[in-house]
Amino acid sequence: MTRQPTGDNARKAHERFRRHDERTFMVKLRRQQPDATSVERSHRNFKSAPAWVSAILVICAGGGLWFFMSGVDPQQAYGVVGVRDTLMQCKNMRVKGRRYQPVPGGAPGELREIPFEWYVERPGFYWITTGDDPGSYAVGDGSRHVDVNATTNTATTGRESPFTAEVRVERIIQRLIVGGVLGDSPGEHVKIGVDTVNSVKADVYEKRFQRQHGAYTRRVVWVDRVSGLPVAAATYHGEKNGHERPFFRIDSIGLNLTKRPNLATVTVPVGFQVEQTDNIGKDVHSISSGHIGDERFEFRMALLIDHGAVLVCWHYQDDADKQTAPNEIVFSPTGAPDRAFEHHPLRRTWINGRYWNWSLFAPGDGDESLYEHHESFRLHVGMRKATSSSSVTPLRFERARLADVILQAQSSTVPPPVSNEPNSLEELMAIVSGGRQLL
Repeated sequence: MTRQPTGDNARKAHERFRRHDERTFMVKLRRQQPDATSVERSHRNFKSAPAWVSAILVICAGGGLWFFMSGVDPQQAYGVVGVRDTLMQCKNMRVKGRRYQPVPGGAPGELREIPFEWYVERPGFYWITTGDDPGSYAVGDGSRHVDVNATTNTATTGRESPFTAEVRVERIIQRLIVGGVLGDSPGEHVKIGVDTVNSVKADVYEKRFQRQHGAYTRRVVWVDRVSGLPVAAATYHGEKNGHERPFFRIDSIGLNLTKRPNLATVTVPVGFQVEQTDNIGKDVHSISSGHIGDERFEFRMALLIDHGAVLVCWHYQDDADKQTAPNEIVFSPTGAPDRAFEHHPLRRTWINGRYWNWSLFAPGDGDESLYEHHESFRLHVGMRKATSSSSVTPLRFERARLADVILQAQSSTVPPPVSNEPNSLEELMAIVSGGRQLL
């Protein structure tokens, strides 16, 4: 196998690849007929294997990867660089896969396999399985949302705004699908070999990163050598002793399907107990939350702005002190804590003991390429007792849509009354370029 060039030659080769990829991507999509753009495949060879086969795979993975990878020199994953942008331009996606969880009360290392399926269609239709029962699902179309629990034979339904459905679709695409395939840093994958997946020739790329106490996580993605599109992906968790177990696997990926799959409609199944609610969609704005004693925080929404800046909505609450704001806010790329962003407070208001905020974070060193290498960030909140942090993955929108999304997001997250009007994209860009603050 030929090695990739190194040093200056590698950088030049990389630039040639990027320029060629940008020129040929749209040409490739135009040449593909609708039926051909669907790359959904069953991947029968990835179905659940007997325990003894799984044990062999674990042993081989701990000893240096899989059979076909033996003796292969890793190469820089130039072929993965454009995969994220390709997926981001698809009009619809259908993904089937499995996730793995420890068996309650089972033997150490015993896992149960939970199948899942997601279908999303821009701008605002989604159908996804939920929970551990494959018969449970959530479906919405921008006018109504239905959440079905097959275990309890109950369903929750209510009105849903087009904006809420759009945000939900983008989160499924950008976090569950693109994130499940590539993880947080696509450029860090290396090519480790070639595999045949159900008669499809695929390049295999891997990203491995360390966790605490010698543990590690390994991400693998199979990319069709002809279309350049991903056909499968997997995540494995490994221990210091080399034992590895599957954590998450995408078995098939269908892109730009010509016909919506025959899935459940936005109606409640016959025989299910129904609950009507006005809270449908409010949780779509919640990214993560946490608490330390009486202090709580929640991150509501994050949007990527031009020039590497990130717009974040968050709120803080202290039941013991309802009038004191957090001590310190630090925002930095995951894996690069020394690259703290400048904090530009935009909108603040105290409502029912909660300190609501919209904040703009911009690279203090002017490095606009950080998002190419770090798709997730960490927001650190200095509380009275300790500093707590949580991961934030901002959503990306096309520039033409971003301006309106920014206004709608600010209006739909911070409850009234607020002291000032939402900030426009032009105002945010002026802050980033001029370094000024509105407060």
